[in-house]
Amino acid sequence: MLSGSHFGTEIWTKVLEETLRGTSLDKTVKSLASHGCKISHSSLFFMRHKIMLALEDMQVEQPATVEDVVEADETYVPESKKGTKFGPDASRKPRKRGTPASKRGLSDEQICICTAVQRKTGDLIVKSENRARPSSANVVDIYTGHVQKGTLFLTDGMNVYPRLGKILGITVMNVKKESAGFFNLNTVNNLHSFIKRRYTEYRGVATKYLNRYNLVFRAAYRQRTTIGELAETLFASRNPKKVHHYGDVKELNLLAI
Repeated sequence: MLSGSHFGTEIWTKVLEETLRGTSLDKTVKSLASHGCKISHSSLFFMRHKIMLALEDMQVEQPATVEDVVEADETYVPESKKGTKFGPDASRKPRKRGTPASKRGLSDEQICICTAVQRKTGDLIVKSENRARPSSANVVDIYTGHVQKGTLFLTDGMNVYPRLGKILGITVMNVKKESAGFFNLNTVNNLHSFIKRRYTEYRGVATKYLNRYNLVFRAAYRQRTTIGELAETLFASRNPKKVHHYGDVKELNLLAI
């Protein structure tokens, strides 16, 4: 994690803390400067993405799982090409940050984030794979290996979930057809509000990096461990196969949709 870095664990821990808090890069640069650490925007970008790549490595080694009673739903964020230079052959004209999509409602300008939250523990899965509404193949790919057999999967009734139930051996229930207070999506809706707030605080996220940030949202929402404990886990690895370089930040596991 710290391979080749000019900064020690104290600065890296501060960057990790600001990343989980949803602080923009510009504000983090100013925050570090107030603590006597001068760091460029590009260097901080690289550090933040090395942290996110380390979170990806943790996800591979210890995949997220949910069971018992789980609420599942989708939320959507506008497509973003933040940091991309638009040439004459670009698919659309650049737009200012915060400008709404040109198409009304749910369209291919909206990127889907599939989410599932276990009620009792708060364990969750957050991943993007498609524009607009996900297909049944998308949800099967996202949740396979992450949802335990026998789980009660509460959804909003979208027709892509029944196939998931048959494949994973779980009970999928449409809460819109139920009137009892138990059958609701309040927990996952709370997660969606959290993601939208963080998305705004980051001043948008380039779509190609969205799944990296989805893991940040997951880590920040759960907040099972202290910043120090998480930092110790991320920074202690000495596996030479897990050393990420600048090229990895620009090319590794990008969301291509």
